[in-house]
Amino acid sequence: AKAHDALWEAPFMLGHLRSRGSPEAGTALEAALRLARGSRHVVSAVGEKLMIEGKEQEALGLFKAAAGTGLWHFAEQRPRDLFWPGVKSLGPLPPDDSLPEVFVEARNAIEAQLTTLREELVPVLLDKAGPMPEDRRFVQHDVARGNLGAGADYGTTVLPEGRWDEVYLFSAGESMGGLPCPTNAFPRTCTLLGKLAAKVGLLRAAVSIVHPPKTTIPPHHSQTQGRLRLQCPLYVPQGSNSTFTVGHEKPLKLQQGRCWWFDESFDHWVTYSHRVHPRVSFYIDSVQPGLREEDFSRAAPPTL
Repeated sequence: AKAHDALWEAPFMLGHLRSRGSPEAGTALEAALRLARGSRHVVSAVGEKLMIEGKEQEALGLFKAAAGTGLWHFAEQRPRDLFWPGVKSLGPLPPDDSLPEVFVEARNAIEAQLTTLREELVPVLLDKAGPMPEDRRFVQHDVARGNLGAGADYGTTVLPEGRWDEVYLFSAGESMGGLPCPTNAFPRTCTLLGKLAAKVGLLRAAVSIVHPPKTTIPPHHSQTQGRLRLQCPLYVPQGSNSTFTVGHEKPLKLQQGRCWWFDESFDHWVTYSHRVHPRVSFYIDSVQPGLREEDFSRAAPPTL
């Protein structure tokens, strides 16, 4: 009963800790860790508490120990909600030789069409040509207006800066209730997505916009294993400083014309600065190889 109570209390106390710095929250989380060291939710909550307190090495040690027992595959890959122990990750930035051929072909096809995508999407998204339905725009955070958005779940000492929007172009029926691609507004983009949907198990397509003069997206990750994202910078202004980091990989300097796959369940973060112009990226989400319906008969069930 004590373990059950502590498990349920931990996430709520973590939120209390973030907002008020309550010492009671820390006590509750430590008790939960003693009682349920095999719970991903508890280990995540305790590690994030340590991160907030500036004890990053202690948090990393906890995450590494958890990965060593099979709670996760990697210390930087910490999904809380769904995790398949028997389905190994391809790594934070999967190389071509670890990806199915259709994923490499999809990346090459999109890279070949980036100029078309840029010409069709960017003017609308930057309000320079035609209307963009506001119900497709989601502000992840806008610090100047007091909106921390996803920042409430970052769980690190790094605070969000600036503004970060996403505009959703498509989602499968299981994601966000289903969202058809707006063919009237973006016919060429939607045609391309239609050709790729079945091949790569398309879950979502969207555009990410980070705003000047400075935006920081702190480390964050998907709470569910199984989603690979293809990231494609569409518009990177000259003179901007734009970096993207996944796990402990070397930071990537974003440049137009190049796309790459990464695993969304790994920590990833962004820094961006430019005097006046935003950076615009296009992305698609797909099901990780090994986790499609035809694979489930061979995979051990997920753990919650």
